[in-house]
Amino acid sequence: MPTQPESNPAFPEGEGGAQMLTRMNSGAHEQLAQWGLSFIDLRYKMFGLDVGCGGGANIERLLNGMPRGTVDGIDHSNLAVRMSCEHNAQAIDLGRCRVQYAEVEHLPFAKESFDIVTGFETIYFWRDALSGLKEIHRVLKPAGELLICNETNGENPEIIEFAKTIPGMQVYNATGFKSMFKNAGFSKIDIHENPETGALAVIGTK
Repeated sequence: MPTQPESNPAFPEGEGGAQMLTRMNSGAHEQLAQWGLSFIDLRYKMFGLDVGCGGGANIERLLNGMPRGTVDGIDHSNLAVRMSCEHNAQAIDLGRCRVQYAEVEHLPFAKESFDIVTGFETIYFWRDALSGLKEIHRVLKPAGELLICNETNGENPEIIEFAKTIPGMQVYNATGFKSMFKNAGFSKIDIHENPETGALAVIGTK
């Protein structure tokens, strides 16, 4: 039996979780991802990683933006891994994509493996955000970039209260992101806020 509701965004399970992941491949999540990726030039990047790949749409976006590259995806939900594999089956068959179960605090990759790492609507649920950022810094190549993209700037009282109803969920504001990225070792930190939606895109350069 699931230990949490199937539609819990932290650990989607069952039919409810599958429906949620399908919804997250489009709509507002699609617009958020496109906005966040507008700050990154993917054309010359060869090795990408999407952390918390969910339903797999953002892996596809990275693959489309990196026509000569490969993209890995990880998630700590087995359902998300399966759905991401299904969504990107052709790229997997072509050897351009791999998806596996893993947690961001213990990435199964060698140091300096990736040019770009992304995390869309996922850092909320990391067990230890700073440890996760340090692990990402480890697997990034020199001058590699990390993009964290959230639909909230961490200042909305309603969203802060909502987060308290989801076990393990934590929202972060710009100040918190700057501190964590700096402590994780990133040499340059850029933060973009969408004035219309309140979304944040945080880019750390190794």
